[in-house]
Amino acid sequence: MDATLSPEMTEDLTIPRFLGCDAIMKMMKQFALFFNAGWSSTYIHVDATETLFAQITGQRQWILIPPTHGKYLHTDDFNYHAGISPVEPDAVDLIKFPNISKVDIYNITLYEGDIIYVPEGWYHQVRTMGGPPNMAMAIFVNYLLCSEGGDTPDGAEAATTACIARREATPKEITCKERMEDMPMHEFIAQYSYINPDAIDVALEFESPDGKLRTYNSTLKSGFEMPLLGFGVRGQPTEKAKISTAHALRLQYSLFDTDPDDESEEILGTILASTPDVKREDVFIVVKVHPRNLGREKTIDSVKRSLTRLKTDYIDLVLIKAPSCDGMKFKCEADDNRGTWKESWESLEELIEGGKIRSLGVSNFKMSQLRKLIGFAKFPLSVVQSNFNLYNRKTKLRQFCKDNGIAFMAHGLMGVLETENGTRESPLLSHPKVDLAAKKYRTTPGTILIRWALSQNVTVTPPSTNLDHIAFNRHAIVLDIADSPWAIDMLTKNFPHVD
Repeated sequence: MDATLSPEMTEDLTIPRFLGCDAIMKMMKQFALFFNAGWSSTYIHVDATETLFAQITGQRQWILIPPTHGKYLHTDDFNYHAGISPVEPDAVDLIKFPNISKVDIYNITLYEGDIIYVPEGWYHQVRTMGGPPNMAMAIFVNYLLCSEGGDTPDGAEAATTACIARREATPKEITCKERMEDMPMHEFIAQYSYINPDAIDVALEFESPDGKLRTYNSTLKSGFEMPLLGFGVRGQPTEKAKISTAHALRLQYSLFDTDPDDESEEILGTILASTPDVKREDVFIVVKVHPRNLGREKTIDSVKRSLTRLKTDYIDLVLIKAPSCDGMKFKCEADDNRGTWKESWESLEELIEGGKIRSLGVSNFKMSQLRKLIGFAKFPLSVVQSNFNLYNRKTKLRQFCKDNGIAFMAHGLMGVLETENGTRESPLLSHPKVDLAAKKYRTTPGTILIRWALSQNVTVTPPSTNLDHIAFNRHAIVLDIADSPWAIDMLTKNFPHVD
C-alpha cells in the first residue's frame, strides 16, 4: 500500500542535503510512503517522473531495464502509453515476446538506509523482501510526460525515441538561488510557501482546513448540501454491516445510504448515537420508501419508522425507491388499498413542512414519470437515483437531470451480476481497461470506477464489507488524475457501453 504524506508526517521529514535547493523543490511532484507486510511485487512498469526511492525497513529487489529496450517489453497490440508491460517476469512467454532475450537487466537490492535514483523512462519491477513491516519512501520529481501520450508518436519504439530525445533536451545543470538543506519539511512549508512544490499541494489537498479528510459537496435544489461520495450501508449482513459502517464513520464518510428492507437504518442510528464526537449535522442520511408503502398513510408510517430506527428527528434525503411494485426487484404482497407514488410524494411534502425531511428524490423512475412529478411538485425534486455504471451510462436521463438542476445518484456502480450458480460477480472489476487504470493510479479497480463516476458529476454510495476497499473508496474523491487523465478518458471514450 502507498499513501501520500499527510501534513503531520512532514514534521518527521527533513530535506536531504542534496535536495535542499529551490530549483529542485519546485520540480517535486509527490512524496509517497510505501508500507506492507513484505513479500509483494509490482508489474514491470515505467514512471513518468524521475524517482528517488529510499528503503526504511526491510529490503527491496529492483529489476531495471533501460528505456531503449522498452520496445522489447510489448506486443504490437499493446498500448505503450499505459506504461505497464504485459510481460510476466516469473513466467515469460517467449513465443509472445521473442525479443525479451535482448533486454539488458540490472538487478539491485536495497537494504535499510539505501537510496536508488531511477530516471524517467526506465522500466522496473520491484519486490519487497523481509518484514513486516516493509517501509520505504519515494520522491517523484519532474514530469517529462513523454511516455504519457500527448504529442508522442504511436508505437512503442517511436515513443521510446521521443522520450529519449526529450530527456536529452533537458538542462544538464540547475542553479540554486536559495538552499534549505537539512531543514524540517514543515519549516520549509512555512518559510518558503512561494516555492509551492506540487508535492506539497498533493499532501495538503487530502485535508480541509479543520484537519479532516476533505469532503466535496453538491448543492441540491432544496438548498441543502449533499456529499458527492458516500457509503452504502444497505444490503449487507447485519454483523458485517455493523463493522463496515463503524469503519466508514472512522474514515470520515459523511453520506450514508440506507434501505428499509434490512437493518441498515437501525445499525447506522445505533452507531451514531454511540459516537458522541460525530454531530448529527455532520452526516447526511438517505432513506427510502419501498413501493409496498406507497400511499399517504403508509408513506408517513414508513418515514416515522425510519426516524425511530435512526434515532434522529430529521432525515436529509428521502427517496421513493420505485414508482410501483413488480415481480422481481420490488416484490410486494397483494394489497388492493395500496396508493400511488403521487400520493406518497404529497405525503413527503407534508413531512418537509413539518421539519422531518430536508430534501426529496426518487429512484428507478422513468423520464415520463419525472416530467409528471416536476409538473405538480410543491417542493423541488432534488435527487434522481438510477442504475449507472460503465456499461450503462443513462446519458439521456443524466442530461435531463442536468437541464432541470437535479443531482444524479448512482446505484449498481460496480456492475455486480448474479450468476447461474447464485454467486455474485462483477465483470467491470476484472475488465482489462479498468485493471489498467487501477495499476496506473496505484489503486483498486473499485476506486477507479468511483473516480470515473465522480468525473461524470455522479454521486456514488458504494457498499462494501471489505475494510480495505472502504478506505480506498474514501480516497477516490481526491485521487489525482490531472497529470495523466488518459486512463480515465479511456474509460469514458473507449469502453463498450449503452447510453
